[in-house]
Amino acid sequence: FDVGKKRFYIDLIENDYGKSILLQQKIKENDKWITKGSIFIPFDASPQFLKNLNNILNSKKLKEEIKNGKSNTY
Repeated sequence: FDVGKKRFYIDLIENDYGKSILLQQKIKENDKWITKGSIFIPFDASPQFLKNLNNILNSKKLKEEIKNGKSNTY
């Protein structure tokens, strides 16, 4: 999915270390998409990751940032 000049990928991968969720950010520079960062979350850690992500998404601080228009979506 795209947000401004940023593109985010979410994928399931399997390698020598096991199964993981891949989150990747790319930014368009001229005509090319350049990878700016990646995070691998092991499957066995995904419940804890989702719990922490949910806490952030439901936090008072984030809701205030969104309410005040301080999002970083450019």
